[in-house]
Amino acid sequence: MKKKSIVVLIIVSLLISFTLIQSEATDEMKQLQDQLKNNENKIKDINSEISKSTTEKKSVENDIKKLDLELEKLQLEIDNLELKISEYNLNIEKQQNKIDKLNEEIELKNKLLEERLRVMYKKGMVGYAEVLLNSEDIGDFLTRLDMVQKIVDNDVEVLKGIEESKEEVYLLQIQLQNEKNEVLVAKEGIQSNKNQIQTVSRAKETRMSQLQQDINELKRQEDKFLADSEKLEDKIRQIQIEMDYAGGEMAWPAPGVYRITSPYGMRMHPIYKYWKMHSGIDIGIRYSDLVAANDGIVTYAGYYGAYGYLVIIDHGSGISTVYGHNSKIYVTQGQKVKKGEAISLSGMTGTATGPHLHFEVRENGVRVDPLNYYKHLTDLIYYDI
Repeated sequence: MKKKSIVVLIIVSLLISFTLIQSEATDEMKQLQDQLKNNENKIKDINSEISKSTTEKKSVENDIKKLDLELEKLQLEIDNLELKISEYNLNIEKQQNKIDKLNEEIELKNKLLEERLRVMYKKGMVGYAEVLLNSEDIGDFLTRLDMVQKIVDNDVEVLKGIEESKEEVYLLQIQLQNEKNEVLVAKEGIQSNKNQIQTVSRAKETRMSQLQQDINELKRQEDKFLADSEKLEDKIRQIQIEMDYAGGEMAWPAPGVYRITSPYGMRMHPIYKYWKMHSGIDIGIRYSDLVAANDGIVTYAGYYGAYGYLVIIDHGSGISTVYGHNSKIYVTQGQKVKKGEAISLSGMTGTATGPHLHFEVRENGVRVDPLNYYKHLTDLIYYDI
């Protein structure tokens, strides 16, 4: 009887010790899960910043393209004005030749007139009188008078021609210079606009470069938090590995819906638009009940960053399943669930483009392809990507 009592006491002590160990493990797991949640929230914030910076960068790139087109247009206008200035310079050269010839004619006429004036100055009006008085008869007189008149008229015409030539030269010079000045002013205006656009363009290029640096830094931070999450998952794995797996085939988490919209593996992220590891499968189920893949204990039930409303079930031996983007959760942390039991309502909370189930299977904290556990459903599962 005494031996029986001792045995009972030993069994009770072992049970109490096991319960205390399990309780401590559960508390430690909860702390680790909380840290994981905190990391996921930080990763979500970083992804949000990456998305904003990427969107702004794209907008700045579009602005730069528009500015480049505007610069090309302005450069074309400048090139056309340069051509016009060249044409004006050629025209000025031609007109200058004309001006030079007119100046030569003016100089020649001036010489002739000066010669005549010198003769008239020396002889005065006597020269003309002598010509008339030496006439042989009245007919000769009239002829000589007509000749004198023509000489006088010619002198007047020479003077008039000289004045007109000088006026023509003056007007041509003013006209050509005005036209050239107008083109130069237009060119300066366009060049000023071009300089302003180049200044704005350079500022935008600097901004784009800064945005790329920001994106690179955010991705570096994201990688750091992902690495921290992996370490936390390693610690969780050490706790989970001590529990026995429930055994048997897993139940499909989305009853009656076998459409996979995104498989496990590397993919172009549908929101952030860069290549990233997809740690589970997306099942295209709309707002319907989801079920536990196997017997186990709910280790997390709540909002979890990019996952939205999340349920994690530990099935023992380090194997757990993850159910993300739920619109409603039916279970609580620490609750025991049975295989096929409804645990949540699917949805699109967290980072999602539409209602679906993000489903993961983790072995000792490491994400693996969930379809490895559903080879018995190969004939039902299909892809709609």
